[in-house]
Amino acid sequence: MKSLTRKLLDKHRPGLATVVVPVVWTDQKGRRHAAQVTVTEMTVTDRAKFEGAMLASGEQGTGIIRESLAIACARDDEGRPLWTYDDLGTLGGYGSGFLEPIVAAAQRLNMVADQDIEELAKNSEETDEDDS
Repeated sequence: MKSLTRKLLDKHRPGLATVVVPVVWTDQKGRRHAAQVTVTEMTVTDRAKFEGAMLASGEQGTGIIRESLAIACARDDEGRPLWTYDDLGTLGGYGSGFLEPIVAAAQRLNMVADQDIEELAKNSEETDEDDS
């Protein structure tokens, strides 16, 4: 195996990993639907922004972080984000069975463990308490 060098990275720039995730849900009339969502890896800069936003948001709990992870990583067929942070309330109302495959894929691609989510939630709560 070669040693990593700047020249090697410049020649073969790392791309962002993606995975297509099937999602299934039942609408409010009881009809089942199925679709696929592209989940993408965050850039290093995007990950830092995501973590900073979670710490600064004042929002509490792991749910808001999991929803934010889905927002940061879910893309449509053209590569555009499916949701924005304005959609947090809407996502919170979706069934967990719909959102969980997206969150699980985002966690895998971005090496975000459940412990990381719990730690961000804890730090967010501590930051919120410090502001009081």
